[in-house]
Amino acid sequence: MSRALTAPVGATGTHARRRCAASRCSSSGPTTRWTRATRCDASVGKEDAGNGSRPKRPARVPRRVPRPDAGGGDAPAPTTKSKPAVRRRTVAATDRGKALTDEEKAVRMRELRERAAAPRVAELAEAVRRACDAGEYKPAQAAYAELKAVPDGVVPPDVFETMLSLCARLRMPSSAEGVFIDSLAAGAAPTESACWKLLETFESSGESRRAEKVLAYMESRGIG
Repeated sequence: MSRALTAPVGATGTHARRRCAASRCSSSGPTTRWTRATRCDASVGKEDAGNGSRPKRPARVPRRVPRPDAGGGDAPAPTTKSKPAVRRRTVAATDRGKALTDEEKAVRMRELRERAAAPRVAELAEAVRRACDAGEYKPAQAAYAELKAVPDGVVPPDVFETMLSLCARLRMPSSAEGVFIDSLAAGAAPTESACWKLLETFESSGESRRAEKVLAYMESRGIG
């Protein structure tokens, strides 16, 4: 006791501090470490328990977009492509033309039929020319008769003159007169060459009266 009282102050404080440190070390020994490990295990167990009890999120369901034709107020309106603007030309009443009369329609129809018959007419006319050049009357007469029978066909004017030349060469006055009458009926104006060939046919055949009629016709028409 006397030692404790007589000991220096600094020495006494030093021993006290050493004892406190020793007590701290003893307290922080295995027991402290076991306590800390227990606390860590408990916290980990709580986290595992929380993870295990956490509910699963439901699977994501894709959102269905309503069709445009389905009924419903929220359905989007179908997109329509805008058509390009077209400028319309206003046609005046004068551009529509004039209605044709019945006579004009008949003329148009006759012209169309004549065009349709033109190929056949050209073929037969060429056959008549070849026969006349060869001096063959029967083939020429057959082609000439067929040519006149073509529906809506127009006999070319030179075919009449070709036949008249053949009749004058063969001295066939009746055939020559028939060809001349055919030319007048077809609306072809008798040419000066055709009249002289007919006159020559009558004179060479001794048909003086017919020849005089041809001369009178030529004087009335101012031909010759």
